[in-house]
Amino acid sequence: MDKRGGKRQDKLSPKDYKSVRMEGETGCYHNQLRYELYKEVNERIKDGLEKGKYFEVISLTESIMTDRVNCLIERIINEDNACTDSGVGKMISLLSVELSQRDIKLPKELRTLLYQVINQQWLPKRNYCAHSFVVITNENVVDDVETRLKKIEDCAREGAFICRTLTDEVRIYLRDRYNEMFKETEPPTELETEQSESYNHQMMGLIPSE
Repeated sequence: MDKRGGKRQDKLSPKDYKSVRMEGETGCYHNQLRYELYKEVNERIKDGLEKGKYFEVISLTESIMTDRVNCLIERIINEDNACTDSGVGKMISLLSVELSQRDIKLPKELRTLLYQVINQQWLPKRNYCAHSFVVITNENVVDDVETRLKKIEDCAREGAFICRTLTDEVRIYLRDRYNEMFKETEPPTELETEQSESYNHQMMGLIPSE
């Protein structure tokens, strides 16, 4: 049992476990793959918003949010164990536990984004889109098809905005945290620096450099 509580260990696995996120290593294959995947997702989100493919946009934006929070946990834990891939809500809950165990406080902007904007505001909308679009209840019986479709669109557009903001906030936090720990060393990157910076200028700013 972990000295900080057995419950925490239930959420963690060895870093070589099959569903644990692979850490970034400069020049490695999975860094290049991560870059290509983010590029593909960026293009699909942009296309989805333009062409009304809102269900797809919601799914893709949640995937990005999950990966960014997972990266944040990975860097904060910084030990032999890591968290397995899960939904963004569960990731945020685990992050909260890890921060509390280590007495680490995130910047206000990042805390607000994670706990209020994503967890309390966006996720309920995402859950409606994923689980309740065709469900008629006593509460939502007044919502016709157009009303429901508008909720889907709003969730998709909000999710895309959150992804851009979250990517930026995580990058800034990890950069500042690393610079504070190693003032003479450049911060590590998950993606090739030239690729990530040039593509961020072209696309929606979702490709992470941390």
